[in-house]
Amino acid sequence: MQQVISYLSCLFHGAGTFTEWVTASATVGAVVVAAVQLRAIRATDRANLPYQLNQDFFKPEARRIIRLLDKDNVVFDENKSAGQFLVNSQAVFDSYELDDYILGPLETVAAFEDQDAVDIEMVYAMFDWYIEIALKSEAVQSYIKWQRTQPNGFDVYLGLENLYVKCCRIASRSYVRLATPKRTPP
Repeated sequence: MQQVISYLSCLFHGAGTFTEWVTASATVGAVVVAAVQLRAIRATDRANLPYQLNQDFFKPEARRIIRLLDKDNVVFDENKSAGQFLVNSQAVFDSYELDDYILGPLETVAAFEDQDAVDIEMVYAMFDWYIEIALKSEAVQSYIKWQRTQPNGFDVYLGLENLYVKCCRIASRSYVRLATPKRTPP
């Protein structure tokens, strides 16, 4: 063993002692291990964030509003206090509820996707149907237009609308992929 240490000392002579080289190598190894672990943590966080957003979004209030919007007989009345959404002239929810349970959380998803904190494919898989129901609703469109006429409201829900466009692109690619017949190799 003494001969090996003596040989390695001679080999590294002039560039520092053997222990300095071992320490430097161990430090580089530790940095590589830390980088790999940080990448794994980031990937886990990136996968965990949509799950948390999903858990925050799917509340009974959100399900109730989505069901009402899906029936497409909801009307927005800006003249009522807090901007009421009506079905058969009966108030069923107000603009605060729409913001708190549907549009606000989906706008948050859009912001995270825009910052690459979540993957657009994951967003599409988890939220596309809800985004489409919300933004295709005439009542919601009326509400957004009304909001944009308010002071400082010119950019309300632009992130959500951009996310909807991205989801539509993914849907069209998926549709093409599903509609294309399978090819067999020659």
